[in-house]
Amino acid sequence: MLVQIPTDMQLTSHQIKILQKAERLPPIRTSTLSELDLNHIMRNINLRIDVNFDRELHFQPIAGEKGHEKRKLAEVYWEAIALEISVHSHHSTSRKQKSVNTWGHERTTSDSVGAFEPRLPAMLETLKDVVSSLVPERDQQSVMQNLDVPFLLQQVHKGVLDMVNLTKWLATLLKTHCAPMRDPWADRMVAEISEGCETGNIYKMVEGLRTMFGTLESMKLDVANHQIRAFRVILIDDTVRFLQSDLKKRIAANAIDIQQARRWYLNLGHQPLSKSPYLQHELRGSYAPITPLFIGLFSFLMPFEHPKRLEDIFEFEADRLWFIRADIQDLIGLKICSRVFEMVAKEQGRHRHSPYYQQAKAALPSRICSILDNCSDGMSAGFNARHVNTNSPTTNHKWKNNIGLVTLEIAQCICSVGGYRKSNTFPDRKTLEYVEKCLDSFFSSPTGQFREFNLSVQRELEEATFGYVKRYLTMTPLEISEDQRPREYPESTKYAYPQRLLPDVDGIAKRLAHVGVLHWRVWAPVLYLREGPGITFAPGSNISTMYATE
Repeated sequence: MLVQIPTDMQLTSHQIKILQKAERLPPIRTSTLSELDLNHIMRNINLRIDVNFDRELHFQPIAGEKGHEKRKLAEVYWEAIALEISVHSHHSTSRKQKSVNTWGHERTTSDSVGAFEPRLPAMLETLKDVVSSLVPERDQQSVMQNLDVPFLLQQVHKGVLDMVNLTKWLATLLKTHCAPMRDPWADRMVAEISEGCETGNIYKMVEGLRTMFGTLESMKLDVANHQIRAFRVILIDDTVRFLQSDLKKRIAANAIDIQQARRWYLNLGHQPLSKSPYLQHELRGSYAPITPLFIGLFSFLMPFEHPKRLEDIFEFEADRLWFIRADIQDLIGLKICSRVFEMVAKEQGRHRHSPYYQQAKAALPSRICSILDNCSDGMSAGFNARHVNTNSPTTNHKWKNNIGLVTLEIAQCICSVGGYRKSNTFPDRKTLEYVEKCLDSFFSSPTGQFREFNLSVQRELEEATFGYVKRYLTMTPLEISEDQRPREYPESTKYAYPQRLLPDVDGIAKRLAHVGVLHWRVWAPVLYLREGPGITFAPGSNISTMYATE
């Protein structure tokens, strides 16, 4: 039944539009919360992969652009609810119209400026459904009695709904089952609705309704996150079987170009020696089958300029590989900055014998990273690798676009080597120009000295990564995951300047080996190690170890 909008309420055209066009259902409802159910968690392929890499994996409200859009829709919905309550309040007190339908609002055009479909029935039904899904069987009857929607709507129509007592009952029920940290939310819900009812402030009352639904969402998130923690070991141990099952279904449905992926893998065994300086000799050893995979990964990870396109088979590893790539570029950039610091300090006679030399050099990486972290050229937490244009600006542009700031930081550190006297700590123009010239010579061209840095880092990373690969191939997925504990700096440090966790070869190697070995275990039996023309491995290649899942 439509509800008439009284003319004498003098609503604006914008408010009338909100009443007529806003979302019909609350932003938090059973359908949106269903992905937090255990059966959905068990079938969520992204979660099943992510749990291997994130010890603190948990659900949280949507962030980023999508979250912003969701919040905008929610604002409009709750504005519509506030306006609807105002309309019902006006109708119940004015008594100007006869009771001719469920809502008691006569359909006339003389005293109305339009009509809208009410949202309160759906909101109350949603409230009942969500609450019912969060409480045990013993409380279901209480929920049905207190959230009897037709009866509540009759009370709304007559203007006699005791919203305060209803909210107090709900708060008591929720506090019985929610985590203690949610108790203040339930109390706030009661306080806001009580204040709104006492003062006649409908917007304060709606604020309480928003808190009510927010509390329900948080309770659902708490339950889901508890389930992730409880089932973490099972989820990780079952990763390979689950992903292989999903992969076979996708292959059967022709959703993956297996032939293209196979050609990519076979061609990697014939890369020029200069492409992978360390891994080339592994092609002739007992780990020959898995080596081409890592040659392919390094061909994507190492170029400081535009990288190659990731194959479609890395759909679920793409984000992680892009972030690893970003850390590698930062590692190379920081090594270049340290070299420039040494060169310029030596040129100016500020040798390592200075009591401030080691302190300045040790602080430099953290200070540079702080600058780059605050710029907008890097990759954010909301980064989505599936929408990356490999010809667009990437991490290297973060460095090139901030050469001026990096120059100033290096120059200041160099000047501090001479002491902390004010006249010595502000870089002069000559120092700034020299530092910038040195940096530009490294970053402006991918040849010469820069190439030496790149190959040096690549050799280190390949050797360190493959060392972990050999270890991880003998370990279970859970053991590999447990080996990824983040490193921490010691509490007592020699240097006063606070250090942030910086990219290093060992940390990157562990992460890359984890990604690669898990990918290999899923894909090897289905794709990489299938019998077919063109596959030749060195004598003694331990193929059974290559694809063992345990």
